[in-house]
Amino acid sequence: MNPIKDYQISLQNVEYDPPHIGLGIELLLVIKGEMEVTVNQHSCRLSENHLLLINANDIRSMKGNQENVVLSLQIPLEMIEAHYPAIHESRFDCDSSKEDNGMYMFFGQIRQLMAKIFIAHYQQKEGSEIEIYSMIFQIVLILIRNFKTTYLGRHAHTGIKDERMKEILAYIGKNYRKPITLAEIANRHYLSLYYLSRYFKEQVGASFSQFPIYQTAPFEIGSPRAYLYGPPDYPDFPEQWFPKCKGIQ
Repeated sequence: MNPIKDYQISLQNVEYDPPHIGLGIELLLVIKGEMEVTVNQHSCRLSENHLLLINANDIRSMKGNQENVVLSLQIPLEMIEAHYPAIHESRFDCDSSKEDNGMYMFFGQIRQLMAKIFIAHYQQKEGSEIEIYSMIFQIVLILIRNFKTTYLGRHAHTGIKDERMKEILAYIGKNYRKPITLAEIANRHYLSLYYLSRYFKEQVGASFSQFPIYQTAPFEIGSPRAYLYGPPDYPDFPEQWFPKCKGIQ
């Protein structure tokens, strides 16, 4: 399996996850408790059963307490682009914490699919990989047909006002599958390595070495305190954590 093309899924407790930029689509489903998510300087409070999508290249941070449980699914854009090349030019507005706008049915479908993906991932039955990828593409199709919004291009980084940094982040977003170095970016923008290092940290809030060009640690998303649930330690996971996801077999 190509790790760059692979999804990541985890169940975690989020107390604090500092600002960073993700390079794929991330879906957050609050199973228990509450948390606050800030995306491009806009904050929203999520509670049980709320679903939120974080677009690729958005700056997001999270904070909560020891009581919350959050299911996170990350989908790399490269996994989608062969079948839908416009994914790099697409943004989605998927936030169930907003006032009801008639999308409750689609939110429910995504919740159920995320739950089934998590269960299938840990059960690892014959054909599970096919089943999981099929469900991920079902989620992507729901997003494209029902939650797609106007693409903001290089101005998608609304939390960053500096035009040059927007261009740098756009370049990284388009080439994240390739090895990218700070020196390469410095040369492209005619900057000294020392200046770019300081400039990047000031604008993004993290050093280039901390920037998640691709997260290689499997199934570890978000908070450093993230932990995983699943067989064999949590054999009754579906009944414990997904009482509202009806019809899961």
